[in-house]
Amino acid sequence: MVNSMSALMSAFTILFLFWTITPLTRKLVIAKEGGELNMGQTIAVIGSGLAGALVYTFSDTA
Repeated sequence: MVNSMSALMSAFTILFLFWTITPLTRKLVIAKEGGELNMGQTIAVIGSGLAGALVYTFSDTA
């Protein structure tokens, strides 16, 4: 039970990290370019959130 709760909390931490990175990146891109995001910018925003979350997922916690 304890191991499954630990895995669940880790998964939610990674999800919240993704949800934090993507709006911050979106604000940076919009502030720099102005207006709405095009397809390439949207892919860059989601990709940066995915990369940040995956790096944290596989980081060493020793």
